[in-house]
Amino acid sequence: MNIVTTLKRLRFVGIISLVVLSSAFVSHAQSVAERIDTTIVRAMRANNIPGLSVAIVKDGTLAFAKGYGLADRERNIPVTTQTRFAIASVSKTFTAIALMQLVQAGQVRLDADVNTYLPFQVRNPAFPMMPITVQMVLTHTSSINDGPNLFSDFVVSGDSPIALADFMRRSLSSNGDLLGRAAEFSMRAPGAEFRYTNMNTALLGYIVEVVARQPFNQYCNQRLFAPLCMNATRWFLSELDSTTVAVPYSKNGTNLVRRPYTGFPDYPDGQIRTNVLDMSKFLWALLNNGSAFSGSQILSPATLRQILSPVAPSGSIGLHFFYDEITSRDSAWGHAGGLDDATAEMYFLRSENVGVTFMANTSVSSANSTALWQALMALGREIVPNTRNPIVCDLVSSVRTEKSNQSELVTLSPNPVNDVLLVNLPTNGVSVRLVDVLGRDIYSLKDAPVQVQISTEHLAQGAYFLVVSRNGSVIATEKILKY
Repeated sequence: MNIVTTLKRLRFVGIISLVVLSSAFVSHAQSVAERIDTTIVRAMRANNIPGLSVAIVKDGTLAFAKGYGLADRERNIPVTTQTRFAIASVSKTFTAIALMQLVQAGQVRLDADVNTYLPFQVRNPAFPMMPITVQMVLTHTSSINDGPNLFSDFVVSGDSPIALADFMRRSLSSNGDLLGRAAEFSMRAPGAEFRYTNMNTALLGYIVEVVARQPFNQYCNQRLFAPLCMNATRWFLSELDSTTVAVPYSKNGTNLVRRPYTGFPDYPDGQIRTNVLDMSKFLWALLNNGSAFSGSQILSPATLRQILSPVAPSGSIGLHFFYDEITSRDSAWGHAGGLDDATAEMYFLRSENVGVTFMANTSVSSANSTALWQALMALGREIVPNTRNPIVCDLVSSVRTEKSNQSELVTLSPNPVNDVLLVNLPTNGVSVRLVDVLGRDIYSLKDAPVQVQISTEHLAQGAYFLVVSRNGSVIATEKILKY
């Protein structure tokens, strides 16, 4: 989602840009890592980017990851691979995956009228007898368009106080007071025309919320972020430590203008904040037939193939993922994201098991952003993966407590442990998991009492992590050493 203008995904065939031209002249005597550095530094200069982070995944390894520039110019805080950025419309890929999990489970049908799942009716008033199907929403052919005031009237500092359910009803129902402002309908029939809109994705998120019977962000915390060990990734600022989020900057000519962190009620279309280490885990699951590095399966291979299959008449799109023809054998699939104070790209090439992502804390033109990910993809195809640097679950560095005092109220004894670990919790009713360094469950307990005893005598020596959650959100994590 864009605060001022909607990001429109375009295909660039034979595009020539400063970024690509400059990278082409980088000496091949340099290592691939040095050539990546040179390409990014030149792109940052050319596009006046204060801070940027990048990751390249290949063959199950984190082949390259690095931060560049500043996350906060005024405080001189550098970007690292753990710096969170707003990824704008790249967030849409998570919403699509969440919806397709329900399709896979038989709880949602692609050919079903969306009204099958909604507590109010959605119809294009110009075509009242024509149903809008779930697949139409996934392929941006639903005839639901963004309203003229979506980007001006509903973006606020911090998280939006308007609930997703309330916003969707008021925006899409025939008597909704926001219809015509936040959303409007095309004069073309449902299914007849491709038009990329944010409200399509917001509606997908709301369908997930209704069918799953839980808030959409909590569903993602439990069914996507937790299995992928994406513990730095959240939809709402209230779920994060904002000091770890890169400051957004808009552009006024050549000047960079510091902006507040913002939110909007249609958040499933573009409000995720994450870092490149977490995105590398998501990329690997997409490259690995829906299976995360830890062995958890977020989608079946068949469902993922369905998502990544071109759908007519929508142009370069599958089910909410876009593609670019990179080689004669394969297309790079993914999504772009752009706000007037943030840019992100995520694309992967399945034939070569390589994926790239970058995120920046200001706007970059769609042409230059595309050229940069394509240059990084070309370099990623050359890079030799390091098998000693696999993608791993790093709970300690990426998780914050829900409230600053919660982790202080989780006590462990003894630590290091030998036979039995005693855990004292801040309250009862939370969930407790003991996991290994790959995020695999060793022990789990829902609705735990305030004191829990965990047998550890069978565990091998090494490091483990205790993860405490409430309503799907991690509130504390503690490292445990086993003798």
